[in-house]
Amino acid sequence: MDTALDQIQEWYESQCDGDWEHVYGVNIKTLENPSWKVKIAIAETEWEEKPFSELVIKRTDDDWVHCKVKYEYFFGFGGPGNLKEIFEIFLRWIDSPISLKDISTSLDRFQEWYRAQKDEHYEITLDTLDNPGWDLRVILTETKLKDKPCEKITIDREDEDDWLRSWVKDEKFYCCGGPKNLDEILTAFLSWVES
Repeated sequence: MDTALDQIQEWYESQCDGDWEHVYGVNIKTLENPSWKVKIAIAETEWEEKPFSELVIKRTDDDWVHCKVKYEYFFGFGGPGNLKEIFEIFLRWIDSPISLKDISTSLDRFQEWYRAQKDEHYEITLDTLDNPGWDLRVILTETKLKDKPCEKITIDREDEDDWLRSWVKDEKFYCCGGPKNLDEILTAFLSWVES
C-alpha cells in the first residue's frame, strides 16, 4: 500500500523531466506558531489549470488546515500535526489513489516529533533538489540537540537516483537523498534524534 509520502515522492519524480525540476519543486517548511507550510509547484504540469476551491478547516488552535492554489502553486498550511493531511488534500485533488489509513509511517513519526517540541523551536526546511532529490535542513541552535554528535552517513547504491547523505555542521542537521529517498531521509533524522 502506498502511503501519502510514497505518493508525494512518486508525483515529484514523475514531474522530473530534466527541465521541470531545475525550476520547480516541492518546499515544506515550519513556521513559528508552530505550523507547517507546504508549497508544491504545479506550473508546467497537467494540473496547472485544474480548479481548486480554497479549503479552510479550523478544529482547534493546533489542529487546522488552509489549502489554496495560487500563482501556479498548491499552498497548504496547517497545525503541527496536519502535515500528512495537507499531503492527502493535495493527492486527492490530483486524483491520486491515496489510502487514508496509512499507519506508522516516517511522516507520521516526523510530524509527531515536531508536535512534541512545544518548548523548543526547530526551523525545518524540506526542499526538492534539481538533480533531482530531496534536501532536509533542521536548525538546531538553542535546542537540546545543538551539541548532539552525528556520524556522517554516505550511501551510494547502484541506481544513480538512490543515494543518501547525512551530517551535522554549525548546529544544523543536513540530510539529502535521491527522489525516492524521502522516507529514508526522515527516518535518518528520527533515528539520530532518538539515538
